[in-house]
Amino acid sequence: MEDEIVALATAHIESYASAAAQGRDNKAPLDQLADAYSVHYLPTWTAFMLGNTKANPDREGTKESLLYALEHYRKHGLGTDVRKATSRVVKISATSALCFITWRMVIPAGEESALDNGACEDAIEFEDLYGFRAAENGLMKGGWEFVVADQEVLAVLSRVPNIFD
Repeated sequence: MEDEIVALATAHIESYASAAAQGRDNKAPLDQLADAYSVHYLPTWTAFMLGNTKANPDREGTKESLLYALEHYRKHGLGTDVRKATSRVVKISATSALCFITWRMVIPAGEESALDNGACEDAIEFEDLYGFRAAENGLMKGGWEFVVADQEVLAVLSRVPNIFD
């Protein structure tokens, strides 16, 4: 029988991927999309990106961080169509698991790229590592406690070097 934490983490991945699917038309209201993502994070989760750390104090801070990224992705032609390609879960304890999710960001047709050669790829792929923690408060079954997004940041910067300037 599948371990409970693995089942919870796997269900959370699928729920998060469903939230991401709301951005497929690249026209979804960004505040609603950020809200759909943000409910998957525990309060006070932390993001790690290329040696930088961002602690988010509450759900509103989480939503603001996600909205910032989504706004930049859309503004710079990357869009918001992010699809789960693969995932795997590694149990750490009865209440925590590591979740490796490979995402495929599908670039909207006709968007220009900031690459030197001006070519427009159809998608970029990256793997993010999420720490899943089963919740103890009973309000939800669990959520992301942290994310390591090095590959995402590198993939985005390779496509649009000045995206966060």
